[in-house]
Amino acid sequence: MANGNANPDINDIPDSSGGKPIGVFGTSLLSAYLLFIGFLVLYGLIVFWPTPIGKTPASNLESTTTTPPPAPPATNTTPPPAGTPAPGAAGSSAQVNPPKGSQGTSKNQSAPKEICQDVKYFRWKGCIPKERILLLIVLLAGALGGLVHALRSLYWYVGNRRLVLSWSLMYVLLPFLGATMGLVFYLVIRGGFFPTANVDDTNPLGFAALAVLAGMFSREAAEKLKQIFETILTRAEKGKDHVAAAPVISKIDPPTGSVNGGYPVTITGSGFVPESIVSFGGQPTQKPQASNGGTTLTVVAPKASAPGQVTVEIVNPGDHQKATGSFTYTP
Repeated sequence: MANGNANPDINDIPDSSGGKPIGVFGTSLLSAYLLFIGFLVLYGLIVFWPTPIGKTPASNLESTTTTPPPAPPATNTTPPPAGTPAPGAAGSSAQVNPPKGSQGTSKNQSAPKEICQDVKYFRWKGCIPKERILLLIVLLAGALGGLVHALRSLYWYVGNRRLVLSWSLMYVLLPFLGATMGLVFYLVIRGGFFPTANVDDTNPLGFAALAVLAGMFSREAAEKLKQIFETILTRAEKGKDHVAAAPVISKIDPPTGSVNGGYPVTITGSGFVPESIVSFGGQPTQKPQASNGGTTLTVVAPKASAPGQVTVEIVNPGDHQKATGSFTYTP
């Protein structure tokens, strides 16, 4: 299936726009960078993963035992001489003071400190509270999702010989973008559904899985948040310098249909917007519906004058970027 100018050849991209191929050295450098960051992230997840409940190191808690009072001194059982006042009798200046610590709350009965976890990350050692441990796990899991996205994209573009210099910054920033998206989703879910829950009442595995998915599909995750807040709040107007992503057609389902038209056709790809203009053989369709973060476009096939193969064209308004595919009308 033809994609028109949606995927131009690498030789057609001017070097001035960053279209120069990265080359073997640049590819090796990017790969080494991503693998190194991946090692740090995986090692961090192993180190910072919380210990099971009941396994908190004893060194992190103050002793809560009460110091027993000292034993009273031995008393002489021999009766005192006649006329000698008994100890504690009225008029005696001797006073028996209770041992220190035997009354009230002792200093050793203070409340325990915040429960934390002993961590050793390479040469660094410290005790981190459990709440911060969960936050670190979310950040690392989001970065892991971004790394998966970056590595998959890297080997695809290298294998197809389309890796150009302008994409290098994306690969450098994807782990940090994934960590940020994972943190955003964690704050939204934790604050929205578990506002009063203690860290011991949460499941780090669930939050880590959510952060990995948010980091791996950062674009779709951002689009979903955008859709949610556009429903709650007023949709912002696009700026004059707004440039939509170029549409790309990867699949048309079904690829054939009757000349009578009137049936739904699903176009899969990327860069679709609700304002995209779709035409079959020059005949425009009515009310295309974009969904799934701009990766799916559903249209109603128009009526054709004769059987045969026609060109399906998608044009995004404003920048007039377009993608083309093919559809076959049958009698």
